[in-house]
Amino acid sequence: MKAQVGQDECDARRDALVRRSLAATVSVEPADYDPSGTGVKDKRFGTGVIINGRGWVLTANHVVAGARYAVVTVQHIGSKGGGLAFAWRGDIIMRVAITAPEYDAALLIPLDRWTAFSDPAEHWGIYADLVPGELVWHFGRSSVGKSGQIHLLGTEFQGIKGLMTITAPAVMGDSGGPVFDRHGRLIGLVIAHGTLGSEESLTFCVPVMTAISALIGAGEEALEKAREDAPTTSP
Repeated sequence: MKAQVGQDECDARRDALVRRSLAATVSVEPADYDPSGTGVKDKRFGTGVIINGRGWVLTANHVVAGARYAVVTVQHIGSKGGGLAFAWRGDIIMRVAITAPEYDAALLIPLDRWTAFSDPAEHWGIYADLVPGELVWHFGRSSVGKSGQIHLLGTEFQGIKGLMTITAPAVMGDSGGPVFDRHGRLIGLVIAHGTLGSEESLTFCVPVMTAISALIGAGEEALEKAREDAPTTSP
């Protein structure tokens, strides 16, 4: 009986984590957008995660590379057959504000003032605290959550260093999707699915603090360049 109660509590915590994590997960499609028109969607698509109450979204750079805008679809979480299910609710046009290709990261910001988002992924895990074997959850465009473990830290894939690999599988459209630890903290973004040597197929992720630091650096460089390029006026 005690074992069943313990399992029920574990399941309840898992469902609460999944619900919170899904609420912050969005789908992302790059777009050629005309503010006076309806916009034309690109054929690429991926996933992203809302990181603050203003609706800022982190995603993989290769999902939006070359685009100025993206269509972000926010998900509403409901129940179906005793489990959790998506119920899509409206598109939001966002600007591709900052990109950091060296870590395959991008930041999207809503064009217009948007109603405050109540469930962003504001709690971030520290890379130094991560350990191989730790339970993680990955959320993608069409998934209610895939569990796995941290496989390796400090790996490299396609020239991008400092990545972590997880055993939770990823499929097309999952790029940019969030990875959470067992405490519900955002710890990474999915950027690829591949292999390390002859090992099993793994999901490659950039640590969230690495992505954010790279985006801050890219933003500061862009601001400095804008200042240098700004015309000077004589008194």
